[in-house]
Amino acid sequence: NTGSQPCGLTLLDGFSTALAKNPKSRLGDCWMGAISFYYERERLEQIVPDAGWYPASIFFQGMKFMVFGDPTLPMEL
Repeated sequence: NTGSQPCGLTLLDGFSTALAKNPKSRLGDCWMGAISFYYERERLEQIVPDAGWYPASIFFQGMKFMVFGDPTLPMEL
């Protein structure tokens, strides 16, 4: 793993949102929700590379994080 940029917090927002929508979610459901939320919120389909590092860092942010654990783990609130 490498360092995170501020847009990495969007993953946390997505995870929390997924859990709030379904209090009986599993870990894998919340992670999938986080990635989907990130894709939409950070508009990954619209990112255009430039000479700087930040557009690429936004695109690859979701790949910088890994979930170690059983994706079927219940996340009940």
